[in-house]
Amino acid sequence: MSEQEAHPENIPPPGAQPRLRTVDALRGVAALAVVFYHVQGALNRGEQSWLPDAVRRLAEGGHFGVNVFFVLSGFVIARSVRDGSMTPGYLGRFTLRRSIRLDPPYWSAIALEVLLIYLGLALIPSLATPVPSVAQLAAHLVYLQDILGYGHLIAIFWTLCYEFQFYLTFVGILVTGHLLAQWAGRRVATAGLVLLFTALFFASIGTHHGWITGVHRGVALDRWYEFFTGVVAWWVVAGVVRFPVLVLTWVANALMARHPDSPVEIVITVGVSTLCLLSAMRPGFDRHFDQRPLQFLGAISYSLYLYHASVGWRVVSLAQHFAGNSLPPLVGMLTWVAAVGSAVTVGWLGWRLIERPSLRFSKRVTLPTRLGTGAVAPALRTPVEVPAP
Repeated sequence: MSEQEAHPENIPPPGAQPRLRTVDALRGVAALAVVFYHVQGALNRGEQSWLPDAVRRLAEGGHFGVNVFFVLSGFVIARSVRDGSMTPGYLGRFTLRRSIRLDPPYWSAIALEVLLIYLGLALIPSLATPVPSVAQLAAHLVYLQDILGYGHLIAIFWTLCYEFQFYLTFVGILVTGHLLAQWAGRRVATAGLVLLFTALFFASIGTHHGWITGVHRGVALDRWYEFFTGVVAWWVVAGVVRFPVLVLTWVANALMARHPDSPVEIVITVGVSTLCLLSAMRPGFDRHFDQRPLQFLGAISYSLYLYHASVGWRVVSLAQHFAGNSLPPLVGMLTWVAAVGSAVTVGWLGWRLIERPSLRFSKRVTLPTRLGTGAVAPALRTPVEVPAP
């Protein structure tokens, strides 16, 4: 039985965008890398001599999975809105659809963390874990906790706040370009969009690498360049810009880089955007990633990312509470397996019980296309056909 026969919900309707297996696989690998990073971070509170150095170093580099997510998000969002009728109403419906898709799993992760905090305090009062205030929780619900100065209930939530800013900013710019074209003409709108996207791109690189300071905490400018590199990769696929434009984004990032992690980040940005290109342009290449474990991790990647810190970190904390921070080798290995395994299990449950129903329900919010609401546009179209910086 094929995967589509086993999971008929994965069969796209006629004319819908096909799944890009490479993108799904990269999501899954990135999410698992972040899981390894946080499990290792918990274990590092004690000396873990039983863990091979190569494995430790690999796990400690798992935070780069976030960079993968940001590039993927730009590519996927640009692809998903390629045929949109960029009106203010489109922006509202797009925001509603993304909220229905993303918020219920996110809110459930908040609820799970709060529940585990109270449960932990009841069972082990010595933990003295701070209890979040009502104001802090309210800020979390609308992705404003960092901007408002409350901090994050779970460390990984900062990336979700960034993602939401990326989506709204990108589509908002496209809508603005559409309105400007109606008022001042297409040529003026094109020039305005090119200038705005170019300014944002270089301001983002400058902020990330310390050339520009003073940006308010929680504003996603410092990572916009990664998201936008994914956008440009899609524009290359769509024929809006040529491949050298994407190369210029890579070169600009490399020339301005002075961050300690820059070499790895540049490799990730170039590699992920290249894989996205190949995935969309060469179906034969995309099929190489159609492996069941990779696609499983890709399917649950959002839920795995949301819940893993609450679950996996606490498995390690419990083991260290009873056996000491420096775990004996056998206990340490069992704890590592239990932490990762529990995170994957809870991630799968969250995907099945919360995320997948939310995804299905979000599709009831239709987005008007340039060919009329509900119409299917040609495969290689983009919402605003302008050159990128």
